Amino acid sequence: MKKIHALFLLMGVVALTACSDDNGDGTGKDIQLAPGTPKDYTIFADETSGTPSEGISFTTTGPWRATVVQTRADAFDSGEVTPSWVTVSPDHGDAAGDYTISISLGVNTSGQDRKAIITIECGGTRITITVEQKGTTEDGKVPDDGDEPVVPTGAQLVSEVYHYFNNSPGEEDSRIELTYDERNRLIRWKKTTNEVVSPGTVEAVTQTYEYEYDDGVVRIANPEENTHFTVWLNAAGYAERVERSRPGESVNITTYKYDSENRLIRANQEDEWEDYVWENGNLVESRYGSPNGENDVTRFTYTDLENRERPDFIGAWHELSSWYEGLAWTRLLGVRNRNLIQGARGDGEWSYKDDFYMEYKVDAEGYVTEAVEYGLTFEGETDRSNPRTYEVKHIATHKLNNPKNNES
Repeated sequence: MKKIHALFLLMGVVALTACSDDNGDGTGKDIQLAPGTPKDYTIFADETSGTPSEGISFTTTGPWRATVVQTRADAFDSGEVTPSWVTVSPDHGDAAGDYTISISLGVNTSGQDRKAIITIECGGTRITITVEQKGTTEDGKVPDDGDEPVVPTGAQLVSEVYHYFNNSPGEEDSRIELTYDERNRLIRWKKTTNEVVSPGTVEAVTQTYEYEYDDGVVRIANPEENTHFTVWLNAAGYAERVERSRPGESVNITTYKYDSENRLIRANQEDEWEDYVWENGNLVESRYGSPNGENDVTRFTYTDLENRERPDFIGAWHELSSWYEGLAWTRLLGVRNRNLIQGARGDGEWSYKDDFYMEYKVDAEGYVTEAVEYGLTFEGETDRSNPRTYEVKHIATHKLNNPKNNES
């Protein structure tokens, strides 16, 4: 099984060794590192943040490329293999100029220290960057295995969301039920909606998504619509490429890009895209674009309440950054908002119809028990005439045991 991964952006970690005319301080003829770059850096097995996010900056006199090898021993010339736990982005440049690269690491669940060497070459200059990752956390434990970011033991998972309009409960309402496996991964999403098919007649309609996890891949099936999704994960365990397939249709491809803190910053398809702007741990803007020049911006505000929801059901319900309902609920699109969302406002002529304002009730531990969504008028005033209510239930996470930690 794929091990838990989390992106780690390093700033100038490394030992510089001379090759050709590199003088050992990062100021060779063809490559010059930014002044003050540290020479080496050692991190714990579970570290995913804490260093500057600017990346490693350098200037080249021509095209350059970066390669990565792993050493099994401390000596650089022994046992070199290509590691899967380290990636460099970008890994090359086609012309002279100023560049900044980021180095992404997976959480080390092996229990053994490991070391990788990133070599940047341009012309006659070679600079080596050495990254050492410990086999344990700061408190001496080995991180748990898993295919997605860890859910802390003792946390609560959303198990059910009942949604209805206050003026007409039982009509056009829906109930979403979430089922998880022993590793706290979503394996079944089921929505039952009461749809009015004729005056006085309500029909229950069911839609499901079923999830299967493999090494670096998640497969999602929606049998009611005969739709299948294949989700490829990056080193941090988040979706980077999604292929949607339906009989008789060409495959639809969506790619996702994240920043150094694993926050989603772009979703891209062939004919449209969205960019996402974050501030203080919250998504504050989504910017939609298309080749025909269409450009819409939606802005989000937040409460002072901590967002403890797994998954972030309000964001998932509105598919704020997914385009796919089945993917929105999986926790595979980067870290969630730090605070509970307060509302959304778009700048399009008719966007007020989708704008909303939220109020919450939370329990003693800060988990949402009820959320009420109000629409907004064209003038931006809260419309309290027919709000929508979300009643939320939670279940405790399964405890993830790792015998390597020697815990009882």
